[in-house]
Amino acid sequence: MHLLKIDESGALYDSDEAVDLGQPAGEIIFLTSADTEVALLSAAIDTLAATGDAPDLRVANYLSLSHPYSVDLYIQNTVAGARLIVVRLLGGQAYWSYGVQQLAEQAKQPGGTPVIFLPGDGKPDPELDYLSGFSTETRRNLAAYLDAGGRDNAVQFLIALSDVVNGSAVAVPPKPLLRAGIYWPGRVGDVPGLDALQAFWQPGAPVAAIVFYRALMQAGDLAPVDALIDACQKAGLNPLPIFGASLKEAESGGIVANLLQAASVDVILNLTSFAVSDPSGGDDAMPGLRSAGPFGAVDAPVFQLVLSASLVDDWTQSGAGLTARDLAMNVALPELDGRILTRAIGFKRAPQRHALTHAMTTAYDAVPDRAEFAVQLAAAWSRLRKTPASEKRVALIMANYPNRDGRLANGVGLDTPASVLGTMRAMQDAGYDLASDDVVGD
Repeated sequence: MHLLKIDESGALYDSDEAVDLGQPAGEIIFLTSADTEVALLSAAIDTLAATGDAPDLRVANYLSLSHPYSVDLYIQNTVAGARLIVVRLLGGQAYWSYGVQQLAEQAKQPGGTPVIFLPGDGKPDPELDYLSGFSTETRRNLAAYLDAGGRDNAVQFLIALSDVVNGSAVAVPPKPLLRAGIYWPGRVGDVPGLDALQAFWQPGAPVAAIVFYRALMQAGDLAPVDALIDACQKAGLNPLPIFGASLKEAESGGIVANLLQAASVDVILNLTSFAVSDPSGGDDAMPGLRSAGPFGAVDAPVFQLVLSASLVDDWTQSGAGLTARDLAMNVALPELDGRILTRAIGFKRAPQRHALTHAMTTAYDAVPDRAEFAVQLAAAWSRLRKTPASEKRVALIMANYPNRDGRLANGVGLDTPASVLGTMRAMQDAGYDLASDDVVGD
């Protein structure tokens, strides 16, 4: 079997070939699917190393271990001899089933390393609890540091891991941080309020919210966000950059909704993944509806922008463009919310190996012209929504693959001509100029 070294691999994740991460054995192993977490913990270990009290830690993104042989090799070369393994799983066991099974199995063997599986979304996961070692209290204490986020909590998390390995109690509680708020370049540690942000705005200009994950701010991985802020200012839009831990979380989602409302947002540029809306619409009796989530707080179009997990060279050379994971997380699922897809504006930077954790750390690089395209599109929509209906030009496009003239614009089980007439009548009622006072037809 051909084996790639991670330093030589052209793909960070989803490789069809087995990959050797090249990490030597360590006392504590931490695995996650978030590059921001890899970078955050690598920075935290640097902080502890400066005091001479850093644990022997290895950190890796388990998405690089997608091939079964990659998992087996990692267990053989890196996990063997470790005293503790912690895996933070986003989406549960199913998202990395082989790795979870193999780590849980080795823990049962004589001399095996105990494993703690933590949910990545802050929600209880009985399946992961069942597979984990140590007490429920220990697991919850460790998870609390990661759920809270931030550099200080990352440092305390590593100290807590050392305490667990040495049999000590986890004593220092996590430091609570804002779940959501406003970001502005140069003020990462000083979250501004809306009034302070408006000092940077152009009076009377449309407001464009830029919504992104809090993890990007905590890791300082903000090049795409900064590129969007710059593009908005050039396009005559007032940028409102909002970070949030999760748009599905009540606290952070509520803060995002309140900020969107308070700023009377005209358009939303969204960098978060997945769908936000509730498939039941919040009403179990009406399963066909979808609640709007925090974006429903304002009547504004939502544009989906993609931060790709690929390197830009890989994306450029690929005939498929985005990977299956990127398409699922950033295209297919967001469509359920009715978002308007724009394009990928950021790609992963070529990874560098961290000296202490031996992790491959990476961050996003922005592609300015693609960010500008997305912003120009949003600016056009902001102008369109303020244009009187009578001055708008609308095209109705119908399918045309008939086998005879009587089946023009046909749709299986649909009366397309009747639908077009109904649409035109509704447009006329809404003030659109149809060049005729009467819309007729049978």
